[in-house]
Amino acid sequence: MSITAFPNGISSFGVPVLGAGGGIPSTTGTYYFVSSTTGSDSNSGLSDSTPVATLAQAITLSTASVGDVIIVMPAHAETVSTTITPKAGTTIVGLGFGRLRPVFTASTGAIDTFTISANNVTLQNFVIVGAASGVTALIEISGTYPSFIDMEIQGAAAPTTLVTVSGGGTGAFWKNCRFRAAAGTAVGIAIEATAIAADWLMVNNYVHGSGVRDIDTAFIQMSKASLTGLLINGLYVIGIVGGQTVFDFNSSTGTIDGFVVNVHVAADAAATAANIMDEGGMVTSRCFFSDAVTAVGGRFPATTAS
Repeated sequence: MSITAFPNGISSFGVPVLGAGGGIPSTTGTYYFVSSTTGSDSNSGLSDSTPVATLAQAITLSTASVGDVIIVMPAHAETVSTTITPKAGTTIVGLGFGRLRPVFTASTGAIDTFTISANNVTLQNFVIVGAASGVTALIEISGTYPSFIDMEIQGAAAPTTLVTVSGGGTGAFWKNCRFRAAAGTAVGIAIEATAIAADWLMVNNYVHGSGVRDIDTAFIQMSKASLTGLLINGLYVIGIVGGQTVFDFNSSTGTIDGFVVNVHVAADAAATAANIMDEGGMVTSRCFFSDAVTAVGGRFPATTAS
């Protein structure tokens, strides 16, 4: 452990130690700092005392595929009018907990707030919020092996689909993420790509729609491509509208296979075990739903093994 150029702290094996925050990864790349309260885009961004003001500037300074890490400081707040496109192999990690985490709010306009078109990009521990109108998605994925850890993806009037997969998508990893629907949210994750994606891992995620905050179509919907090797372990869902599904895997002309385990769904009274999941080729275990307050959960899918 040695004293470094970080005047407010120390580093261990080159990793800045800055107190509260979301787990800064070790790297042989460069650390860049972002703060809307103390930063300037004319700064170097190389320490927490000389941060840049916008994430876009930090991405401009970063280098693809060398493991650069962009650290977004607590209470950072940014309105996004031009889509943010991280470079390959970079990690963007927010510091802080709750609403001290960085918040990126989409402005009105036909943009995707974040476009993950490069490979091996990680987003960690910050909040993305929708807009009054016009925004097409909060995250659009076309690169491979993206990771989303401790993220909050929060709808507003727009977009109707929170996350779209327009291409690539193989190896996507979702862990401890919260998806918050809003009035008009139809789909959580829409797999729209025409190519085959594979090997998704989704662990311990939460979908929240309640009252007007409802998932009106499906949390995950396949409309075109195949998705093979999907593993969902631990998903907690509230606010599914009756007659709609959590998983709409059977609407695609492609195929799907994998394993869904430890899923718990609270839906309105019009929901049934038969419509909670359109499973396609998925295998399920320990999946339950409740359709009323204090009701005992019933299993889904409703089919009985022969």
